[in-house]
Amino acid sequence: MDVTLSARYFQLEKYQSRFTLPPIESYICDDFAKMYKPEIYGGDYSEPEPEGIYYRILYEPILRMLCLQYYVYWLEQNCLGLLPVADHHYDYEPIFIYLQHSSIFPVGIVNGGYSKGLGVSCRFHKTEIRMKEITERDSNEYEAKYKTSPDPFYPFGGKEGLNGAACIKKYPLAGAVYFNNSHPMFGIASCSHVFSGAEKDLRGRVLSIPLKRLGDQILNEWYFEHFKSEDEEPFGHDVSNTFDFPYIKYCNPKPFLQRNR
Repeated sequence: MDVTLSARYFQLEKYQSRFTLPPIESYICDDFAKMYKPEIYGGDYSEPEPEGIYYRILYEPILRMLCLQYYVYWLEQNCLGLLPVADHHYDYEPIFIYLQHSSIFPVGIVNGGYSKGLGVSCRFHKTEIRMKEITERDSNEYEAKYKTSPDPFYPFGGKEGLNGAACIKKYPLAGAVYFNNSHPMFGIASCSHVFSGAEKDLRGRVLSIPLKRLGDQILNEWYFEHFKSEDEEPFGHDVSNTFDFPYIKYCNPKPFLQRNR
């Protein structure tokens, strides 16, 4: 489903975003985002509830591919004393949904999942990559290196972008995630709010989370205003290009923000 076809059925509104790497284009459309909005099961971690699911839509004209960027956003991450080092204000967990050509069914879903790895790049998180062309599930997660976009597209990227690394695991799209109509279904897998598409984690109540727009005003607030104290977690994700492997790109922004206080 390319942006032209989408526009026939939905009123996609194009806007200029500082945080989008050309030639990628940015759009918003509440009805379109509602159609694919993830369904989140709280399980053992339904409290505190997320403040919102923030979205924006990116279009890559060369690939003719759309990405619905969703970030589930909490005002607090509280592990109730089980993992005190993980407690902080603000938390952001991504789910990206990819559509291409005339298909209304996703060709890819990428999300932040739970990692048992102890490497520096894992941080108890792994990137779960489900793509239509993947035919075999990885037996183990592994480290993938990447470079972010430069500033201003990623505000902590400097002139050449930052080098980063993440733990990833790839899965075939078919059978690796369940759907309720067009809504992918995820459970919250730990107190750090990472997601799981496994059937065993789709339990508890479905959270009623409002859908909100991820515009530049919100991104500026997350990037620059969410580190007023050491227990606040700023937004370290590079949202500017979600079409480049491994899709989710995160770097710790705290050293940058500390220097500029």
